[in-house]
Amino acid sequence: MQEIGDEGLSFCEVGKPPVRIAWNDIQEITVYKKDLLTEDLICFDLKVIRNEMHMTYTINEEMKGFTEIEKALQRSLPHFDKTWRNKIIKPAFESNRLCVFSREAK
Repeated sequence: MQEIGDEGLSFCEVGKPPVRIAWNDIQEITVYKKDLLTEDLICFDLKVIRNEMHMTYTINEEMKGFTEIEKALQRSLPHFDKTWRNKIIKPAFESNRLCVFSREAK
């Protein structure tokens, strides 16, 4: 389950309560790959500050709605690196961490 709106997004992992994140609360997004032996899993770490609490939420390409969330992040966050996929795909089975959005970036 996922919802995307003008103010932010929400998503839910199986067995966990829904997570709601306002666009303005996202401070940084790092994309990377996890080596699953036979394939890589693309993950986004969303670093969020809400009410002075620092949290990191991870979404991955196997989650329902991942593509829609990725597109919404690109639309809603200024300076989001839309070329990230070409930068992390190769080499295979390497994490290739990349910061694709930072609120501090100009």
